[in-house]
Amino acid sequence: TVYFADLDRVVRDLRSGNVTASLAADRIESLQSRLDDKVIGRRPIPSTLPSHKNVYVGVVAMAVLGSAPSAVTVWDANIMGMAPPVDSTDRIVISKRRLIAVLDGLGLLAHDTSPRLLDII
Repeated sequence: TVYFADLDRVVRDLRSGNVTASLAADRIESLQSRLDDKVIGRRPIPSTLPSHKNVYVGVVAMAVLGSAPSAVTVWDANIMGMAPPVDSTDRIVISKRRLIAVLDGLGLLAHDTSPRLLDII
């Protein structure tokens, strides 16, 4: 396994002429030692890893919060002028912008405590 960002940086530097071939080779050789660094310092506390049910509930929550409003039946959609329900729940379109707006409106995105959460979503 190799870190993609590190290789990408070496390639960009080589193309731009910022590094010599020997320096690029040294940087690539040093990638192996970076793989020796521990990513996880210790084992997780028991019962803190997400279960299949928690992951499923999270995916459903993202679909509900990030999808556009739609009617329950096709008849309701025609009467109310809304989008009809989807034929398959595997094809629900989720809007990143809508999801972030809803989470922010609910006060679940604390910008001072977790600024990267917006990037993750």
